[in-house]
Amino acid sequence: MRNIETEAQVKKKQRRNQWIIGIVLIVVMLGSSFAIVVDSFGKQKSQKIVFNGVEFQQSNGLWFSQSGGFNLVSFYNPLQTENTSAEVKDITNYQNKPLYLYSESREAEVEIYRNLDPQSNNIVERIQQACPKDENCSSEIPVKDCSNNFIIIRYSSTSQSTLTQNQSCVLINSTPEKILEITDEYLFKLFGIK
Repeated sequence: MRNIETEAQVKKKQRRNQWIIGIVLIVVMLGSSFAIVVDSFGKQKSQKIVFNGVEFQQSNGLWFSQSGGFNLVSFYNPLQTENTSAEVKDITNYQNKPLYLYSESREAEVEIYRNLDPQSNNIVERIQQACPKDENCSSEIPVKDCSNNFIIIRYSSTSQSTLTQNQSCVLINSTPEKILEITDEYLFKLFGIK
């Protein structure tokens, strides 16, 4: 059997239940706010910069942009690269021609392929490994000189980084720590961003 409750007891019970529900809702709201704050720590926010009218968006450690209808993906953005006074030929000098590449740096080689490979951008006819005349390479690799579109990337024994254009050759020399930065500087100049 059920006890008969007075009206005061019923109201007291309802008030107690309302307080319990109110406290539970406050705890849930505070917990949700705390979870949102905690979740925001450690997440990389997407960065965006604009350099010479070209927007660069960072995602997964790389910078993505478009210039002249071409897609550009780089490890550095133009604000992070060393400003060199080097003059390099623009992208039109490479269009529909083979590009030869010699690189002592795998990372710099990947950066060139990522941006100039015909599957990424319809610029060069193809990219092919080649050997400069002053190097001893495998007999399977063709020897090329500066009469061809040829990018030569070498490690430098000094701390000085250089980027030079000699006829149709681009010569990139730098320390292993800065070689990717100088390679990106070259790409920014090639695409007319710098």
